[in-house]
Amino acid sequence: MGVGVEVRGCVNLLSIALSILYEFGDDHFTDLFSLENFEEEEARYEVLLDDKWNGNLTEFNTFLEGTVNNLKHSNEQSRFIKAYTISKWLDDKFTYLKPSKAVGMISLWELCSVNDTTYTEVGALNSNFRETKIWINPKFPIRTVYDVMDPERPKRLANRDSFYELNGMLTNYSYFRWDGTRTIKNIIVSDEAILDKGNDNVVVAFAPVIDRKAFDTNKVIQNKRGYNISAEEIILKDEVISFVNERIIDDWRLACSEGVDIIFMPETLGTSRFDGSNPQNVEWISKLCQEQIRKGVVAPSITLWPSVWANRENGITITHSDGSVMGIQYKYIPYSNTKEHIQEALRDYEEKENIIIHIPNVHRISTLICSEFLADSESGWSEILCRCLGVSLLLVPSYTPGEQDFLNKIMEYLNTDTTIMWGNCCGAAKNFNKCCGAYSKSGRNTMEIFAGGDCHGKCDGVKACIFVVKIPLKQPVYKQTVYESKCEQKLEYKDL
Repeated sequence: MGVGVEVRGCVNLLSIALSILYEFGDDHFTDLFSLENFEEEEARYEVLLDDKWNGNLTEFNTFLEGTVNNLKHSNEQSRFIKAYTISKWLDDKFTYLKPSKAVGMISLWELCSVNDTTYTEVGALNSNFRETKIWINPKFPIRTVYDVMDPERPKRLANRDSFYELNGMLTNYSYFRWDGTRTIKNIIVSDEAILDKGNDNVVVAFAPVIDRKAFDTNKVIQNKRGYNISAEEIILKDEVISFVNERIIDDWRLACSEGVDIIFMPETLGTSRFDGSNPQNVEWISKLCQEQIRKGVVAPSITLWPSVWANRENGITITHSDGSVMGIQYKYIPYSNTKEHIQEALRDYEEKENIIIHIPNVHRISTLICSEFLADSESGWSEILCRCLGVSLLLVPSYTPGEQDFLNKIMEYLNTDTTIMWGNCCGAAKNFNKCCGAYSKSGRNTMEIFAGGDCHGKCDGVKACIFVVKIPLKQPVYKQTVYESKCEQKLEYKDL
C-alpha cells in the first residue's frame, strides 16, 4: 500500500476513536476528565502508544486497528480515557511537513499538500465519515499570538469554553459530528505570496461598489416543506449592470495596486460576468490576472467577487491569484423581512457545503453571507466553522439597509479566535450616516467600522473605492482592555 493509503487508514482509525467518545454523551467532556483513575490510565496508555510507535505506520496501524476495535466492544469506562488518549496522542504525532522532513512523525502531506503555484482541494481527511459520523478536517498552523507584556510567550486568543468537544486542545486536526446535512470543501493556498512581502500582516480589502439601490424584486409564492411561503426574487436593474461591471473591476485593480492579499465585495451585485459556473468567465478572470502580472502587479491571493443571484441561488465566486475559480460559496439561509412578511426566494439544499480556505501560517478563512451570519442560531454554522474547525477570519458580505444587528453579532465572536469582517453596500444603507462595514480586533475585544470620509457615502467623481485592513500575523493580546475598570465605587460603612 502507498503512504497516502496508510495515512488515510490511520486517520480513519482516529475517527473511530472519536466516535467512541461520543458514546459518553453529548456533553461528555464536563465529566470525562473526572472519570475515576483518569490521570493514571492516560499516563499508562500514553506509554503504551509510545512503545508501539517505531516510525513504521503500517505496523502501528495494525496495533491501532486491534485497539480501537476492542474499545468499540468494551463495556469498561476506561475505554473513553483510552479513546481520548489516542485522539490526543495522534494529534501530537501529526504534521504537515513533507514526509522526508517528518522524521518520527505522521505526515498528512499526502492527504492535503501545499502547492506553491496553484491550490489544493480536499474534503474530509477520513474516508469513513459516513460510518463513524465524524468529519475530520485539516488544521494547518496559522498566525501566532503573544501576550503584549511578554512577546516571547505564546498565548491563546480564544476562551477555552468557546470550543466544542476536544477542538480547543487540538493542534493539527479538528472535527465535528457529521449528520449528512453539511460538508466542508477545504482549499489550501500557499502562503508564499503573502509571507514573501515581509510585511508581517495580511492585507484584507472590502469594496462597497455602488452608492445607490441596485436591484428590484419580483414577488413569488415558494413551496417550502409543504407550506406556501411569500418570497421575492432579486433582479439587478438594467441601468446599473454596466456600471457595476466596470466598477467591480476598477475596485479590484485598486486592490491590486495597494498590495491587497484578500478582497471581498457585497452580495447580490454580481452580474452574469462574475458567475464562476460559466467556463467563459474563468477564462476572462484569468486574463484579468495576467494583465496585472504584465504590469508587474500581483493579483490578490484570494478574491471573493460579488455574489450572483440567479435561479434562486445566491453564490459568491472565489478565485485564486492566477484567475482560476476555486469554488462558489452559496447562501443557504435566506433573509427574512419580518415587517413585510416576505423572505428571499432561495431554493432548499439537501446538503450544504461551506468552503474553508487554508493559508498555512496565515489564516483559516470562511464566509457567511448576510442573513446566514445573523441567523446563526438557526444554521449553527459558526459552531462548526469557528468553534470546531478553527476559522480565524470570517468574511461577511451583505446587502442590507441595517447595521446594528451586524455590529451586535460581531461582538458575540470576541471570545473566539476569529476576526470578523463585515462589508455592506453603501447603496443598501438608508442614509450615508450608516457605516458600510466593520471588523473585530481579536485580542483587544474591540472593533472598528468602515465609514466614508469626504465621500459621505456617495460615489460622485469616485472611480474606485476600497476599505483596507492590515491584520498582524503576530497578533498581540491586550489584557488591560478586558479587565480595565472605570466604574465609580460607592461605599457606606457600618457604625462601630
